[in-house]
Amino acid sequence: MTESLQVPYGIAYILQQMVVFLEMFKQDSAAGRGQYADSYYESPADGEEYPGYVSLAIQLVGRDLLGYDVADRYDGTVNEVRREHYIKLETTGIAETNPGASAEDLAPVLLCKWGQPILYFRAKPGTTVRSGIRNIYESDDNLLDVDDLDETSFTGCLDHSGDDLVDINADYDFFYELIENQSVTAAEVPYNVESFILWSAGKDGEYGTDDDIKNF
Repeated sequence: MTESLQVPYGIAYILQQMVVFLEMFKQDSAAGRGQYADSYYESPADGEEYPGYVSLAIQLVGRDLLGYDVADRYDGTVNEVRREHYIKLETTGIAETNPGASAEDLAPVLLCKWGQPILYFRAKPGTTVRSGIRNIYESDDNLLDVDDLDETSFTGCLDHSGDDLVDINADYDFFYELIENQSVTAAEVPYNVESFILWSAGKDGEYGTDDDIKNF
């Protein structure tokens, strides 16, 4: 069991707010341009790629927590394309996985109430209910990197390499089983086909257990 962060809101409320903020991002003509935040963000400045739980923070609050720079420069010059926060900083916990780095290399993470990263998977643009569950959602957007998280990643982080959800040996079958919409019997169709999935490890701090909290 993990200790609860001193944040004023429960995780269900936090995820509800993130749904609203991601819709705002989508509507921002300079940032989302009609698309939800990328769940495997590639920096337009240097090509560096980040997993979903870091991508979410970079795009909603910015690397330096002063607002997302669409150009990903964070250099204080006219080359920046800054946006206001899409989420209030006090809504949830925030950790830094690359402390001491310069602003353009910071890699923040938004945390659930119990101090673990909120995973973020975006449905691939252009896919439909007929595209197939593994084509709509890409497990590697988060799970390969979650496997590498341990106590040294940031204060309060747990070792997630043994969590059921991140078992690469099973080809992430459990992940796809959990996101499958059981009301559809003609094909394997995930929840939130045209949007995204947010995922909290819940009070036990493990991904893939009964107390996980998701936005479906």
